[in-house]
Amino acid sequence: MSTKRPRDSSATERRAKEEAGCDALPNRLRRFANFAAACRHYGFPGSHQVGSYGPKGEGIVRTYSNGTPGKDLVLDGGDKFLYRLKDSTVRAQFEVNASRGRPVQVFRKVAAGVVELGSFDVDGFEAAGAGDAPETWGRTFVRFLRRREEEKPEERANLAGDHPGKRT
Repeated sequence: MSTKRPRDSSATERRAKEEAGCDALPNRLRRFANFAAACRHYGFPGSHQVGSYGPKGEGIVRTYSNGTPGKDLVLDGGDKFLYRLKDSTVRAQFEVNASRGRPVQVFRKVAAGVVELGSFDVDGFEAAGAGDAPETWGRTFVRFLRRREEEKPEERANLAGDHPGKRT
């Protein structure tokens, strides 16, 4: 028998409107056969297990989401990522990233292996709503935003009010 959980309509609406399937994101994403291959490619120290890794007190270097539906959310066409925090120790490491402006490389498991979502800044933390199953996955997300230098040149030009073909 299933148990009905109360739904937080804003969380449910957010997922329905914005969550992006990583397999359908633009081809700008680098793909790897598995996360061990991604770690070798970047020379990341430490384990190639799911989760976040970073030297103690230095912030997080990389985050790997196992792609469990509803746990971590890829939003706004891949430009925003909500990653479920495991505990206060991991949160403290992400706070180091935020205070020092250090990026985090974000990876996600997909059916065909692993995609590198890219380099993200820690933008803050947000509470998980009832529709985000906080009792199952945790009550807080770390909010990542794609680093601006990873945007396409034409998007940067449009943000600055310039024409993408204009030369200076």
